[in-house]
Amino acid sequence: MKTVQINFTFYSPEIRIPGADFWSCNGLHALSEPYGLKPSAWFQIHRPEALPKETESHLKWLYSPHDFPVYVNPRTYAWELNGEYGFPEEFNFQPLPMDELDALWTWPWPVGYSCTFSYQIAMAIHLGYEVIDMSDVRLSDQREKTLEAPNVLLWVGEAHKRGIKVL
Repeated sequence: MKTVQINFTFYSPEIRIPGADFWSCNGLHALSEPYGLKPSAWFQIHRPEALPKETESHLKWLYSPHDFPVYVNPRTYAWELNGEYGFPEEFNFQPLPMDELDALWTWPWPVGYSCTFSYQIAMAIHLGYEVIDMSDVRLSDQREKTLEAPNVLLWVGEAHKRGIKVL
């Protein structure tokens, strides 16, 4: 079954389902790389103006060549290149297909993405994954519990409606 594991447990980092793709986000490469976890995709959803808050090591990693896509939101994340907006190819930045992701939303209110995990679930649905392993995702601080978790659960519902198993 086509499976993706989103994040990992920091206490015993591993790919739990053999053959699963591994996705993570933001500065978590600093925790996955020492264990040899090689991502098949990375998500950098934060707006460019928020990046100065990231650590210098993350920015150095982000702006280096990758052999996997680094997905960004084209509605909020682009660079001016010769008077036009685009994505630096040398870093393998890939715009998320936002129109296609938005079209997956079947709830009776406007589509929403409250956090990176929402984008990751939508992308997993779009790419035809049959299993989404999110068992190590932790939404535990006040902001995550009140603003992000409800939207993540709506996207989990979208996956379930399509017969996708979410762990």
